[in-house]
Amino acid sequence: MWALTTAGGLGMAPVASGTFGTLPGLLLAPAIHLIPGWPLRVAALAGLGLIAVPIASWGERFFGEKDPGEVVIDEVVSMPLTAAFAPLSLIYLLIGFLLNRVLDIIKPPPARQAQALRAGWGIVVDDMISGFYAGVLLWLVHRFAGASIGANLPVWMTRTLLG
Repeated sequence: MWALTTAGGLGMAPVASGTFGTLPGLLLAPAIHLIPGWPLRVAALAGLGLIAVPIASWGERFFGEKDPGEVVIDEVVSMPLTAAFAPLSLIYLLIGFLLNRVLDIIKPPPARQAQALRAGWGIVVDDMISGFYAGVLLWLVHRFAGASIGANLPVWMTRTLLG
């Protein structure tokens, strides 16, 4: 349980544990893109969140405080949610990662209010809300700037980054 709670120890980083904890979520993002159709993707993303709640609750009891920084399973599961809103490519994963981290730190409403939920629910739900907002912003980036993101890059790099 400790390994799941701390994302293999990444949550123990002395600084930016949430940022380090988001990195394994980048590995889950391609798996979400393999799921056919939005209804199944939404179900898988909801399932990830539901699995994370008891893990986060365990971490809160283990570390003996409300929403301890070492518990990063919430960051792990919010990143695939963010990434689900745009094509799977390195550039969108990078942009999504940055948006996810910024919105997790800012915690726009109702994410901040969701932190008041009990135990793992408060830990996970606020990050899922922030991850959803980050995903919507990522979709907007793709929708309105997608064609120009790689416009000034060499062709080989555009193919690599944009997929």
